[in-house]
Amino acid sequence: MPVFGQRNKVLIFSLLVLYNINMRKNTSRVKAFTIMELMVSILIIAVLAAIAIPAYFTHGEKARGSKALETLNLIRSAEILYASSFAAYTNNLVLLQTYSSFVINDGDWKYSLANVSPSTFTAVATRTIPQRPDYDNHTITIDENAVVTVNGVVNGLWP
Repeated sequence: MPVFGQRNKVLIFSLLVLYNINMRKNTSRVKAFTIMELMVSILIIAVLAAIAIPAYFTHGEKARGSKALETLNLIRSAEILYASSFAAYTNNLVLLQTYSSFVINDGDWKYSLANVSPSTFTAVATRTIPQRPDYDNHTITIDENAVVTVNGVVNGLWP
């Protein structure tokens, strides 16, 4: 058995003690996020949400406007079919539903006819949603010549 000198024993002992202390430090330390890291992460998520949420609602409104325009085109087509049979336009939406399939009130829009005469008509879509007062009572119209107005602006865009 080799004999270690007193200096070697002290050196080996102190190395073992330092090794154990370092090992205890590394194993006892719980790795976690600091409060600053968490706050920065929350801030980044909040900024992204502030950008994305309004864009989401705007795209939803554009889709609803497209739905209204599609229904107005169906009403216009039904009016033209009716006029080809009776040589005049009608103000009866229920009667026009026999010529084309559309809903008079779909929850987002209420459809009606205005300025109906034997030679002209205007189909009107009125926005009806109490949860969004900024879009309440907005209108999209189409006439017999397919001229579209959005809130009184000819060939306007929704919203």
